[in-house]
Amino acid sequence: MNEIYISRDNSRFTIVGQVIQYLQEHYEKEISVSEVAQAVHFSPFYLSRIFKEELDFTIIEYLIEIRLSAARYLLENSLLTVSQIASQVGFHDPAYFSRIFKKHIGIGPKEYQRWWKASNV
Repeated sequence: MNEIYISRDNSRFTIVGQVIQYLQEHYEKEISVSEVAQAVHFSPFYLSRIFKEELDFTIIEYLIEIRLSAARYLLENSLLTVSQIASQVGFHDPAYFSRIFKKHIGIGPKEYQRWWKASNV
Protein backbone atom coordinates (compact mmCIF):
# COMPACT_ATOMS: atom_id res chain seq x y z
CA MET A 1 0.00 0.00 0.00
CA ASN A 2 2.87 2.43 0.77
CA GLU A 3 4.33 1.88 -2.72
CA ILE A 4 1.03 2.85 -4.29
CA TYR A 5 0.83 5.99 -2.13
CA ILE A 6 4.44 6.98 -2.91
CA SER A 7 3.84 6.42 -6.60
CA ARG A 8 0.73 8.58 -6.44
CA ASP A 9 2.66 11.34 -4.63
CA ASN A 10 5.40 11.29 -7.29
CA SER A 11 2.74 11.58 -9.97
CA ARG A 12 1.20 14.59 -8.26
CA PHE A 13 4.62 16.15 -7.79
CA THR A 14 5.32 15.71 -11.50
CA ILE A 15 2.00 17.32 -12.44
CA VAL A 16 2.64 20.29 -10.14
CA GLY A 17 6.14 20.60 -11.61
CA GLN A 18 4.68 20.73 -15.11
CA VAL A 19 2.28 23.47 -14.05
CA ILE A 20 5.09 25.50 -12.47
CA GLN A 21 7.20 25.13 -15.60
CA TYR A 22 4.28 26.22 -17.78
CA LEU A 23 3.62 29.26 -15.59
CA GLN A 24 7.29 30.26 -15.61
CA GLU A 25 7.46 30.01 -19.39
CA HIS A 26 4.19 31.89 -20.06
CA TYR A 27 3.69 34.27 -17.11
CA GLU A 28 3.78 37.36 -19.32
CA LYS A 29 0.68 36.19 -21.21
CA GLU A 30 -2.91 36.16 -20.06
CA ILE A 31 -3.32 32.71 -18.48
CA SER A 32 -6.38 30.92 -17.16
CA VAL A 33 -6.55 27.76 -15.08
CA SER A 34 -8.36 26.10 -17.98
CA GLU A 35 -5.50 26.93 -20.33
CA VAL A 36 -2.93 25.52 -17.89
CA ALA A 37 -5.03 22.40 -17.40
CA GLN A 38 -5.30 21.88 -21.13
CA ALA A 39 -1.53 22.29 -21.52
CA VAL A 40 -0.80 19.55 -18.97
CA HIS A 41 -3.78 17.35 -19.98
CA PHE A 42 -5.80 17.38 -16.75
CA SER A 43 -9.16 18.81 -15.78
CA PRO A 44 -9.10 22.31 -14.31
CA PHE A 45 -10.84 21.14 -11.13
CA TYR A 46 -8.43 18.24 -10.50
CA LEU A 47 -5.40 20.35 -11.32
CA SER A 48 -6.51 23.20 -9.05
CA ARG A 49 -7.15 20.79 -6.20
CA ILE A 50 -3.82 18.98 -6.30
CA PHE A 51 -1.86 22.21 -6.86
CA LYS A 52 -3.47 23.77 -3.77
CA GLU A 53 -2.95 20.59 -1.72
CA GLU A 54 0.73 20.32 -2.68
CA LEU A 55 1.81 23.98 -2.50
CA ASP A 56 -0.88 25.66 -0.40
CA PHE A 57 -1.25 28.23 -3.21
CA THR A 58 -3.84 28.38 -5.95
CA ILE A 59 -2.50 28.35 -9.50
CA ILE A 60 -3.39 32.03 -9.91
CA GLU A 61 -1.75 32.98 -6.60
CA TYR A 62 1.41 31.21 -7.73
CA LEU A 63 1.26 32.97 -11.10
CA ILE A 64 1.01 36.32 -9.33
CA GLU A 65 4.08 35.47 -7.25
CA ILE A 66 6.04 34.65 -10.42
CA ARG A 67 4.91 37.91 -12.01
CA LEU A 68 5.81 39.95 -8.93
CA SER A 69 9.24 38.37 -8.76
CA ALA A 70 9.86 39.29 -12.40
CA ALA A 71 8.54 42.80 -11.73
CA ARG A 72 10.89 43.27 -8.78
CA TYR A 73 13.80 42.19 -10.94
CA LEU A 74 12.86 44.70 -13.65
CA LEU A 75 12.28 47.48 -11.12
CA GLU A 76 15.75 46.82 -9.72
CA ASN A 77 17.62 46.35 -12.99
CA SER A 78 15.97 48.38 -15.73
CA LEU A 79 14.95 51.90 -16.61
CA LEU A 80 11.48 50.84 -17.73
CA THR A 81 8.43 52.66 -16.41
CA VAL A 82 6.03 50.96 -14.04
CA SER A 83 3.47 50.69 -16.86
CA GLN A 84 6.02 49.03 -19.15
CA ILE A 85 7.05 46.61 -16.42
CA ALA A 86 3.42 45.79 -15.62
CA SER A 87 2.80 44.93 -19.25
CA GLN A 88 5.98 42.88 -19.61
CA VAL A 89 5.17 40.68 -16.62
CA GLY A 90 1.57 39.98 -17.58
CA PHE A 91 -0.43 42.68 -15.80
CA HIS A 92 -2.33 44.50 -18.51
CA ASP A 93 -3.73 47.12 -16.13
CA PRO A 94 -0.99 49.20 -14.45
CA ALA A 95 -3.36 50.29 -11.66
CA TYR A 96 -4.17 46.65 -10.83
CA PHE A 97 -0.46 45.83 -10.95
CA SER A 98 0.29 48.64 -8.50
CA ARG A 99 -2.45 47.46 -6.11
CA ILE A 100 -1.28 43.85 -6.19
CA PHE A 101 2.37 44.88 -5.84
CA LYS A 102 1.60 47.04 -2.81
CA LYS A 103 -0.56 44.34 -1.24
CA HIS A 104 2.18 41.70 -1.54
CA ILE A 105 5.37 43.77 -1.15
CA GLY A 106 4.12 46.45 1.23
CA ILE A 107 4.95 49.49 -0.91
CA GLY A 108 4.02 50.55 -4.42
CA PRO A 109 6.25 49.74 -7.40
CA LYS A 110 7.47 53.34 -7.88
CA GLU A 111 8.38 53.58 -4.20
CA TYR A 112 10.09 50.19 -4.40
CA GLN A 113 12.14 51.31 -7.41
CA ARG A 114 13.22 54.52 -5.66
CA TRP A 115 14.03 52.63 -2.45
CA TRP A 116 16.06 50.02 -4.32
CA LYS A 117 18.08 52.55 -6.27
CA ALA A 118 18.74 54.64 -3.13
CA SER A 119 19.84 51.65 -1.05
CA ASN A 120 22.17 50.28 -3.75
CA VAL A 121 24.11 53.40 -4.65
